[in-house]
Amino acid sequence: MSTWPEPHGRLSEPRRAGCLIWAVIGFVLGALAIIFVLIALPSPRPATPPLPATSGHITVTLDDVTITQLAAAGVQNAHLPVPVSNVHAHIQDGGALTIAGDATLPLVGTRPFAAAAQLSVADGRLAVHLTRGAIGDLSLPAPTLAALESALNDRLADLDLAIFPGAPRYVITGLTSSDGRLTLMLAPG
Repeated sequence: MSTWPEPHGRLSEPRRAGCLIWAVIGFVLGALAIIFVLIALPSPRPATPPLPATSGHITVTLDDVTITQLAAAGVQNAHLPVPVSNVHAHIQDGGALTIAGDATLPLVGTRPFAAAAQLSVADGRLAVHLTRGAIGDLSLPAPTLAALESALNDRLADLDLAIFPGAPRYVITGLTSSDGRLTLMLAPG
């Protein structure tokens, strides 16, 4: 009896298992070789496109959450005659900003606080100009509105426009807004 397999016959079970083992070993060695080559060879560096003429200019987009934090701090620093809590700010088209909260009045209780403002750029910084303010149905007097506007602008002036610690500061050169978003155009200052 011959030990040679028939030309068109099936392989015996032990021989088939041996082929499978060699196939797995070959696959693993091939994969290891590819991994070794990828680790050993330096990766090609992508070509750096030429910088546009506006090099150094960047845009930063702020959302309602960020502006709410700044507005809440400004409202607290304004030392209004009544405490205002639950402050929320909402950015609108055209640089408009609304600020809302709850004012606690003695003997009367909580009344809605609302202010409307226009955002702009002044001296390379973000600035706010209050156009109206009210607690309930009562408009805020001009001195209170001025104190609130001043406190909000002081808080906005504290924005650190350095991209990295110790890096040069940036100044705001323009702004655009849409519902819930404020985009600031920055340039090295």
